[in-house]
Amino acid sequence: MAKLSKEEILQEEIEAEEARLEKDEKNAKKTVAVAVAVLVILFANLLFINYKLLNQKQELENVQSPSEIANLEPTSKDVSQESSEITQLPSPTTVVFKETTASVKDHFISFGSGTSSDQNFVDVGGLQASVNLSSYGNIKEIRFETSIQVPGENQAVTVRLYNKTDDHPVWNSEITKNAGASSYLVSSPIVYDSGVKTYTVQMRTQLGGVATLGEARLHIVLK
Repeated sequence: MAKLSKEEILQEEIEAEEARLEKDEKNAKKTVAVAVAVLVILFANLLFINYKLLNQKQELENVQSPSEIANLEPTSKDVSQESSEITQLPSPTTVVFKETTASVKDHFISFGSGTSSDQNFVDVGGLQASVNLSSYGNIKEIRFETSIQVPGENQAVTVRLYNKTDDHPVWNSEITKNAGASSYLVSSPIVYDSGVKTYTVQMRTQLGGVATLGEARLHIVLK
């Protein structure tokens, strides 16, 4: 292999240095290009921010001041005109409805029905009620009502109301069905005791024949 001369060695070193410098120059250009691009982006962002701030300032300036808003309030003339228009509207017509309440003046206390053939006054089974008659208020009268069926119509049957609490018959409650008489009977106005009392229906037959008691009840009539 031929030995290089000093001039050739120097020439190679110069070429290598030039190649290195060329490479460094390219790298420097790339760095500068990147820096320029970053600066351009920052500048563009700054311009955009300034633009937005300017628009917001203009929008705030366009908002009406309190004095301008006050000028929008209606004048006394406008208010008076509106008031006159309102007063000219027709007034509503008031319709009065008269409420009619039907008062109930008749009340009934039912005892029920039963049979008996005893010749003495005995309770008719199951015909009993506990009630305070005076609680019905302004009472005009109270009557004892019932119907009696007697097979063969050959005997008289008597029915009455009995106060079990005070152990005495209810005065004026006694009613009698004679042979051939109507089967529906109504007593005279009874005399009753105040307070809660237990009342029973009692019946007796003249000859001991079976008699059937229909719907026995108290009829309360208010004033």
